[in-house]
Amino acid sequence: FGLLGGHYQWFLGDRTTLAANAYYDVFDGAQQLWDVSLTSQRTNRLSVNVALQQIKGGADLDSQILSAGLNYVMSQKWSAGISTAYDLGENVNRGQILSLTRTGADFITSLGMSYNQSTGNAGIGLTIMPRFGNFGGGPADLSSILGNTASQ
Repeated sequence: FGLLGGHYQWFLGDRTTLAANAYYDVFDGAQQLWDVSLTSQRTNRLSVNVALQQIKGGADLDSQILSAGLNYVMSQKWSAGISTAYDLGENVNRGQILSLTRTGADFITSLGMSYNQSTGNAGIGLTIMPRFGNFGGGPADLSSILGNTASQ
């Protein structure tokens, strides 16, 4: 055996979801990960996510990260997102992300900027994803691709 995992979603209403994930390695001193998140889409344009994530690995790594994100759909083609993360275990700000996404007929393009105060790192990310047919979705929340620690 190796890595064991599970995923659970509870749809509290039409616009609110509670999700939980867990991944455990059965070896001594191996990684143990879990997270719980609450996502609410109060309008067709605005969604909010709050999450708590536990990360353990060996004797040195033990973090509890609280994160929050906001995604706003400005039009059928444009959306913007912002997120932040704070490590409760180490009392350290883990960073912020700001992203702008354009949903085109053939590609979803996202430009994101991030800053991690704990390491002093700043970054810019560009993501271009092809669209393979219309599956009924709107602009995607790409904060997880751009480095958000919260799970969808």
